[in-house]
Amino acid sequence: MSLNNSFFTDSYTFLLEENQIILLSSAFSLFPLGIILNIIQIFIFMRKIFFNTFTGDFFIIISVNNILVLTLTSLRFMGFIEIFKIDENSNLWCKIVPFLTRLGYQACSWLNYFVTLERFIFVILPTKHKLLKNKNHYILKLCICFYCLLILINIPSLLYESRVYQAKNLTNTTTEFVEVCTAEPSIGITREFISIVFGIFTPFLLTIATNIYFVKKVMDSKRKVSSKKNLNFAIPLIISNILFLLCQLPLSFYFVCLFFLVLYPRLYLSPLVSNFIQILDSSSRIIACFNYSFCLVIQLILNKLCRKEFYKMICEFLSKFFKCIKPMDDRMITQSSK
Repeated sequence: MSLNNSFFTDSYTFLLEENQIILLSSAFSLFPLGIILNIIQIFIFMRKIFFNTFTGDFFIIISVNNILVLTLTSLRFMGFIEIFKIDENSNLWCKIVPFLTRLGYQACSWLNYFVTLERFIFVILPTKHKLLKNKNHYILKLCICFYCLLILINIPSLLYESRVYQAKNLTNTTTEFVEVCTAEPSIGITREFISIVFGIFTPFLLTIATNIYFVKKVMDSKRKVSSKKNLNFAIPLIISNILFLLCQLPLSFYFVCLFFLVLYPRLYLSPLVSNFIQILDSSSRIIACFNYSFCLVIQLILNKLCRKEFYKMICEFLSKFFKCIKPMDDRMITQSSK
């Protein structure tokens, strides 16, 4: 038995040390790079060709939301990194950081679905798309109402507070006092249920259903898809959605685990379970943040128009510093982007 305890202790100590390295490296590499790429994406979709279009508006909002999520996740990781000595279990931290983080992650899933739905309407129902386009600030109004709804359903996160519990260490030989963010069981169950149902599975299933219906309509109805140009909208959208959903799967599993921990809180007092959850927390969020960080790269690979505007923007920027470089016209960009 002592050999088994020693093995588990050494294994989890090693995993926790590796987790610290992953937290530290991602906080100073992945997240800053992701923020920079999202800022570049904002500038691309603010260009004339995308300005005041549904696609441009959505991707600007997505980029701003991605920056919020990456910043909060980086801040959250710093709270777990030992060298920073941040009290991540203070009452203020327990309330504000989880509230904003959950709001941001849930908004990412729903905004991805909104983009899917908008592209679906554009290709399959072009007449209705034109009617929506004529309404002033339609996307802005939709997103304001949507974020207000997210704020309301995430209010349970603001009811959490810091409490101290007794727990045994990895070797089960001594008792330690552990400070954790917690709330009444009913509040915890409500928060995790909302995160799973409304924040993860509903947009997840809606995105899958819309993509399946989208593919079916594109393949079966030539009257709905009048040209090859419209068909080209479908393939990049489906590929980007598959990548998004795959990156969301580990985070979905993490929230399901949290839900069971709220139902059976004594499990969290086990060192093995608490350390596993901590490792799952960081790894699942990093995988999700890869998609939030490299959204621009995905668009440049799959979206020819985005790639074209990116080349044009880079040339315009460089031409201001190097006179020998001239802005590329549309014909030159089209040839270089093939």
